[in-house]
Amino acid sequence: MSKIAHGENLISCAYDICNISKREFNSYFRFIQGKTTSDERNLVKEALKSKKTSCVIATTIWCEGIDIPSLDCVINAAGGKSEIRTLQVIGRGLRKTDTKDTVIIVDIFDPHSHHLIRHFGERLDLYFKNNWI
Repeated sequence: MSKIAHGENLISCAYDICNISKREFNSYFRFIQGKTTSDERNLVKEALKSKKTSCVIATTIWCEGIDIPSLDCVINAAGGKSEIRTLQVIGRGLRKTDTKDTVIIVDIFDPHSHHLIRHFGERLDLYFKNNWI
């Protein structure tokens, strides 16, 4: 599955779970990808910082260089085993503020492949080494 298809699938699942109008959903949930304009990315980032947007699903375009100190939950639905990539993804929520000193980390475990199981094990090991769990 492509990264775009994966993001579209996640946003569709979120919509199916929520019992709200499409307009209201679109104000709380956003999907950011390569074709999203720079202006739109900045608007979404500011909405997430100010908590006007609740959830942003992002492709790798937000892997580096995004600073959102108020972020209090990170969901890793991309998997992978790279320690650097995992630190970049989780690091989004690790920044402390005057009103936040913890982050919720949700890591998606897919037991359907021995490769995915091994990758999850490596991420879990990283979480333990950093005292995140």
